[in-house]
Amino acid sequence: MANNHDIPELMPVPEQLHVFDVYRMQVRFDDDPTKSRNHYVAAIVIQADDDGGVAVKLTSNPTWHRAGDVQLPEYEHAGLIHLTTARCAQLVRFLRSDLQGFTGRLSRNDAIRVANAVGEVKPEEQVWL
Repeated sequence: MANNHDIPELMPVPEQLHVFDVYRMQVRFDDDPTKSRNHYVAAIVIQADDDGGVAVKLTSNPTWHRAGDVQLPEYEHAGLIHLTTARCAQLVRFLRSDLQGFTGRLSRNDAIRVANAVGEVKPEEQVWL
């Protein structure tokens, strides 16, 4: 599925954006907003005009256990190559032009995990990246 062993295969961004699709984009660091790096994100809201939305940051670090962190055991379904943690308290607004590529869509079970975790995050626990 991946074109090498270290990174997921990146496909063109689909013509229509969908909730629970996984994209790659630049995401600012939560502890230093002047720095950013490429991250995979899962869309949780798509704007009505289909030109952007809101996503949660994904990480391959399985040790995160803060508010909104949820493991995605079916990560391969979304084209990812490592056990992935969705950081559902770490939100990022995006425009279509921010998206560098697409890896796939979360499985139904992982999408439910993300939706439940997003719903459990208190507003004061949210971090906008």
